[in-house]
Amino acid sequence: MKIGLELEGFVIDTRVADEAIVIPPSYCPVDSCGSIIELRTQPHEDAFLAFGELDKLVFELTTKLGKEQKKLSFDRGSYKFTPVEKRAALAHSQAGKKDVHCVISNLYGKAQKDWGGKTYSSLQLNFSDSCMETYTIYNSIGSTLVKQFKERINSKLFDFPQLIRKLDAEFDKYITDYKRQPGVYAIKDNGIRIEYRSLSSAAYLDPSIRSIVHQLMTGDL
Repeated sequence: MKIGLELEGFVIDTRVADEAIVIPPSYCPVDSCGSIIELRTQPHEDAFLAFGELDKLVFELTTKLGKEQKKLSFDRGSYKFTPVEKRAALAHSQAGKKDVHCVISNLYGKAQKDWGGKTYSSLQLNFSDSCMETYTIYNSIGSTLVKQFKERINSKLFDFPQLIRKLDAEFDKYITDYKRQPGVYAIKDNGIRIEYRSLSSAAYLDPSIRSIVHQLMTGDL
């Protein structure tokens, strides 16, 4: 099994009173709305390596923002941007990209939560049990038989409902305290990966999340 991470967060301007949340600068990677940053790792077979890559991305972006007296926040949970701010985010950002083949569901059959116009930052865990396979085909070109190598993704089934239930139980604090909804997941890339979407971004700040996810992936929990 492999895991990839997606971490969202708010940008704070430390020069403003009460350290106000602001629209991310144009060089920041952002979500589809453009109002929060979004950092993505490559898939890893080791959860510690995935979080290590994420730490590196956070450090690099934090360093850039620090030059403008801005910083990242992963524990604010949610924020309600004004209509003007939302339009500005779309106008100057890298937004406009939407995930395709994405079906958002709830394991327990609950309706999607109404966020009341607020933007929530999250830590999304992407699980897959797929691998790239190489196979051989032979094509006839005139009287010559040509050997070619092709690649395809072999996706294996795994018990993702059980995995989601365990994640809900282990991270109940970050679901309830930040008004998230348990059991939320998305099927991505035509079923190749499952994205767990119930966690607040604040969970990233908990050092124990790394070992918990590692144990879930290895079957030790």
